Amino acid sequence: MHLVRLELNNYRRFEEAEVEFPDGVVGIIGVNGAGKSSLVEAIAWALYGNDLARSSKEEIRRLGASINEVCRVILDFEMNGDNYRVVRELKGASSTADAALFVNGRPQARGVTATSAMIDKTLGMDWKSFLVSFFARQRELNALTEYQPAKRIEVLSRLLGIERIETAVKKLRQDKRDSQTKLTTTQSFLADTNQLQQQLQVKQKEQLDLKSQMEEQELKLKIARSELTKFNQEFDLLKSKKDNFLRLQKEAEVKQSQLQLTEEQTAVLQNEKEEILELIPLQEELKPYLDGHSHLQSELVEQEKLKQKVATRKSLDEQIQAHRNLIEQDQKRLRELEAGLAQKSQLEKELGQALQKLAGLEEEVEGGQKQHNLFSAEEKSLLDQAKKLEQQLQKIEELGPDSVCDRCLRPLGKDFNYIRAHIQEELDKLRTSIKAVIPEKERQFQRIQKLKSERDQNQKQKESFQARLKQLEQSVQEINNLKQRISQSNTNLDNFRRAYQELGTQPYDSEVHQKLQAELQLAEKKKQEYLQISEKIKSLPQLERKLKEFSLRLTILQQESEKIKTSLNKLDFDSTDFHKKEMELEQRRQELHQAELGRKDLHYSELNLGAQIKQFEEKIKESQLLQKQIRELQEQSQYLERLDLLLVNFKVHLIGRIRPALSALTKSLLSEMTEGKYSEMELDDNYEIFIYDNGQKFGLERFSGGEKDLANLCLRLAISLLITQSAGTDFSFIVLDEIFGSQDQQRKENILRALGNLRNRFRQIILITHIDDIKDQVETLWQVIENPDGTSRVETSIPYD
Repeated sequence: MHLVRLELNNYRRFEEAEVEFPDGVVGIIGVNGAGKSSLVEAIAWALYGNDLARSSKEEIRRLGASINEVCRVILDFEMNGDNYRVVRELKGASSTADAALFVNGRPQARGVTATSAMIDKTLGMDWKSFLVSFFARQRELNALTEYQPAKRIEVLSRLLGIERIETAVKKLRQDKRDSQTKLTTTQSFLADTNQLQQQLQVKQKEQLDLKSQMEEQELKLKIARSELTKFNQEFDLLKSKKDNFLRLQKEAEVKQSQLQLTEEQTAVLQNEKEEILELIPLQEELKPYLDGHSHLQSELVEQEKLKQKVATRKSLDEQIQAHRNLIEQDQKRLRELEAGLAQKSQLEKELGQALQKLAGLEEEVEGGQKQHNLFSAEEKSLLDQAKKLEQQLQKIEELGPDSVCDRCLRPLGKDFNYIRAHIQEELDKLRTSIKAVIPEKERQFQRIQKLKSERDQNQKQKESFQARLKQLEQSVQEINNLKQRISQSNTNLDNFRRAYQELGTQPYDSEVHQKLQAELQLAEKKKQEYLQISEKIKSLPQLERKLKEFSLRLTILQQESEKIKTSLNKLDFDSTDFHKKEMELEQRRQELHQAELGRKDLHYSELNLGAQIKQFEEKIKESQLLQKQIRELQEQSQYLERLDLLLVNFKVHLIGRIRPALSALTKSLLSEMTEGKYSEMELDDNYEIFIYDNGQKFGLERFSGGEKDLANLCLRLAISLLITQSAGTDFSFIVLDEIFGSQDQQRKENILRALGNLRNRFRQIILITHIDDIKDQVETLWQVIENPDGTSRVETSIPYD
């Protein structure tokens, strides 16, 4: 695999970047955080996608890129004579991933899944193997020297992929434990099959015995039902006879009741007839009261009319007197109001004078208030000035001649006494002015209070005049109302007098009226009594017809009652015999019911036995199934045990094969990079490096720091070569990320010079570092520079030909 070109758009810190991969050593330099590692990580992301990203896909898109801008990486490389192009993108607000693979300009795969699968197949390795093969970091080199043997073996196993075998062994042993646990649990549920078979045979014998009992019970039930059916037929005849007896007995009782009721009703009607016959003489006695009742009613009506006229005359007399009094009161009030109207013009004149005087007082109060405010402001100003001078005097007296002038900020010095006397003189003048202002302010205040009092009195006088004028205005309306009311009262008075005269002077006697009322009440009572008696006498013919009907009904009821008694005697029903048969029937029914319950019990026992037998059969089947599962689990445990041994042996075998191969590759690389100085080396069981110098074997601690780093680098490169060889693909590049660590300049130069000797193995060696002093020692230099807007760019230069 040979890298050709890389193009970035909105990938991490790069808005746009494009580089072409030359052969030889390529140095990538730049400050920390500029994006050096991001540049080569884009190669892996283009190939394997988000599996290789060290952050979420949202962070892969350049910070600041809009949702409409696509995050894209395009990688061109050559392999086995074919040109490959991989395009991987993140699009839209949700960073939707997309990818495509082109071979010799023709599309081979589209979509993330298809592209990743094709890459895995083409390269012959997954993303983990790819990282180990092509990316070597300083921390991995340090681990080869500084870690303890166990830790060193762990790191190398991870790089070589051996840890996957260890992981498989761990999972296999967990499966063994799970299988053993399941086997133990299954065995605990296993029951004794022979014992279950014996119990099943016992239950089957019980089932046969129960079946024989059920057949006997069915025969008994059949006989009992037949006998009960025959007895039921006999009892039904007897019951029908009973029903007829009860029906006739009920009819006899009804007829007897009807006969008794008819006799009672006949007696009542006969009594009513005798009472009516006794009322005929009384009717004749009451007939005269009926004729006098109408005459008394007419006389009483006339007396009611006279009484009403007397009451009306009295009411009219009271109305006439009341209107006379009202007219007299209204005329008196009218005279008072008309006399008051004469004062209206004088009141209006006095109100005008009061308003004029009140306006003058308001102006004087306002002017006095302004003067008082001036005196108050002057007093406050003088007090503020005096307070300020007092503070100034106090300050300079406290500090003495060293006081500083608050205007020129110079010390007072010899002018101290003069200035202090001047301030005191000014302060005295202010105090004199304050004493003069205070009496003037107080005098003005007293004058204002006097004016306000006079103004309030005038205000009350004005309001009094206004109220009286308002009353006079209301009096005009009242005068008009009074005149209208007097006129209406005179009209009403004339009407009352005319009505009084029309009623006349006919006399009314209350004793005569009361006597007529008493006579009419007595006549009314006799009249009602006559009418009631007459009504009863009218019902006499109808009463006689009813008596004939009831007599006929009595005869019919007596005949029907005798007929029913004859039928009862012919029926010959014996209730004692019936009750005896009824009890016998109930006993037979109970015996049949008990027999049916017995059959149900036997049926339930049969079902229960069947369920038990089925349960034993299912237990036997379950036991047989468990035995099969136990055999399978035992067989599985044996296979897992064998596989565990095979994997352990395979790991030992693999390590045994890898270590010599890794040692041979490391020795070859070390010889090439040291130009034959160190041509012999070996790795022990702990993957610790031993180098032969002049035929003698030495550990790494005997050599210098630069030689140690070179040996570890050769081991790390040998690991990459070994993995790529196992993938069956030719890879011709390697990325070395910050492998210098804290090496001095000489050691860096030695490593760079040694890397130059590896061109026959790696056509492209990409070296990432933040150290600038290597830029003159590489064949091609890519400088990653951070722009002011936070993005990064790549500048390419060739230090020497």
